Amino acid sequence: MTYKDCIKVASLYLDDNKLYEYINDVSDVIDEETKRKIRYLCSCVDVVANEIACEYFPIHRTEKALAKNKRIEYADMGECVVEIRYVKRDGQKVNYNLYATYIGVDEDGWYEVCYNYSPKSFSGNLEENIDLYGRITPRIVGIGAVAEYCLAFDRFDEAITYDKTFKDALIAVETRRQARRVKGRRWA
Repeated sequence: MTYKDCIKVASLYLDDNKLYEYINDVSDVIDEETKRKIRYLCSCVDVVANEIACEYFPIHRTEKALAKNKRIEYADMGECVVEIRYVKRDGQKVNYNLYATYIGVDEDGWYEVCYNYSPKSFSGNLEENIDLYGRITPRIVGIGAVAEYCLAFDRFDEAITYDKTFKDALIAVETRRQARRVKGRRWA
């Protein structure tokens, strides 16, 4: 899923024909208002993507990290760390302490760190991918972005409606993820 995919959805819900035509490559003409709207909607997409990744469907990464002075710096990690899942050394989980800028460990050396992270922010490229849980669709993120957009521009009734639709879609994804299967029964 890209920013462009999410903005396409948002343009439909906002009923903005100029934005829709530009995003869908129907028109090459773009005015300053549409440029501002795209930038603002991309920041709304960032807010929604972070909300999804931090509160609903965490995305995680495992990587090797070098501890120096008994510290593994968050700045040395490949992504923006939100929560540490575990720290291992030589395949065994080890105790660690969390600090504002680093993970405290008992000794220097290489560790395996698994952590939840926040997706990167918009860099100006509409074709940039957004890292999220696989079942999160552009429609869900687009609706969430529209809710944020409406809230920012004092369109409170619409913001409430879109926010409810966004939350209902997240609940539906969670329900499908946790669907339980009942084994078939054998009758005598």
